[in-house]
Amino acid sequence: MSEMRAKAVNENQCSMCMPLGGIIAFKGVENSMSLVHGSQGCSTYMRLTTIEHYNEPVDIASSSLNEKQTIYGGEANLLKALDNVIRVYRPKVIGVVTTCLAETIGEDLDRMVEKYLKDRSIDGIDIIPVATPSYSGSMTEGFWAATKALIAYYAGLAEKHDGINVIIPHISPADIREIKRILDLMGAKYTLLPDYSMTLDRPYGGQYTKIAPGGTSPADIARMGGAKATIQFGLTCPDELSPGLYLQQEHGVPLINLPLPIGLETPTASFARCRRSPAARCPKPSRWSGAGCWTAWPTLTSTTLAAGPSSTASRSWSTRLPDCVWRTGPCQQSSPRGAVTARPLQGSSSCWPRQGRTRCLP
Repeated sequence: MSEMRAKAVNENQCSMCMPLGGIIAFKGVENSMSLVHGSQGCSTYMRLTTIEHYNEPVDIASSSLNEKQTIYGGEANLLKALDNVIRVYRPKVIGVVTTCLAETIGEDLDRMVEKYLKDRSIDGIDIIPVATPSYSGSMTEGFWAATKALIAYYAGLAEKHDGINVIIPHISPADIREIKRILDLMGAKYTLLPDYSMTLDRPYGGQYTKIAPGGTSPADIARMGGAKATIQFGLTCPDELSPGLYLQQEHGVPLINLPLPIGLETPTASFARCRRSPAARCPKPSRWSGAGCWTAWPTLTSTTLAAGPSSTASRSWSTRLPDCVWRTGPCQQSSPRGAVTARPLQGSSSCWPRQGRTRCLP
């Protein structure tokens, strides 16, 4: 019999905490603030984790439950915490996430929030409760639960329109910006939720703001029920937490569930899946012509750049973009720092603009 060896496992519980995912989702909503209904330590660890990871100032409120509230209930603490958040931050949206302690002692969060709104006659502030005890899931489940709660709260009987919904999982702000850039290049009308590309990764503003600008507006979330289709990058999302499935079942918005567009094969399959859906129009691959230019998802490599427009590799996984003209002749415009530039060959080079940058192709 082989000898069994035991070793200690070091796991960062905060990084796996379900309410942490809910907090990040609420950061993707315009003018929102998160409140943790639990002990002070819960919000402190989540705040430190978020600040250390994103390198941004992040405020997270707490109802500060202790031993007394564990016995007698924490409703009074929650109501006082809501008063303080409104007085100090003046948000338009407050996301209230629960913790293990609050769920274990049986706090009825929906009733408490309803009573608070009625007693205080609150107008113009949306308070959205979400049950996120860590023994029910990880940060990922908390993210999906909060995103679904946002859609369930706002998405009502919306007028039908030609836009699409884009629902993302917990990815980096840089990935969100890349998805938005590709959608903009397509000319798509879309609502992306949650959008924390600015709230958790904004440039230096010169002055501290209690609530960072950016995020998806509640008005845009309310229109998601009338969209033509929902593209959800959520193959691993459980059905009971799926925001896209909720929109399909409650509002009849067709769901296109896709994996994250990582690598070469997955984006190609994603575009093919889009094209097969009658509800969404995605750009079809186009042959090279004299008045067009190409981009690729992901970004073109220097090898593909050097290959030029006639290469098989470039044609096989590229998409023609509108309003972009292929020009022959010397490339005189310099590329700023961060742009990808290929060294021109003898004779002539060609230039194509992309988000204000000029890239030179041999």
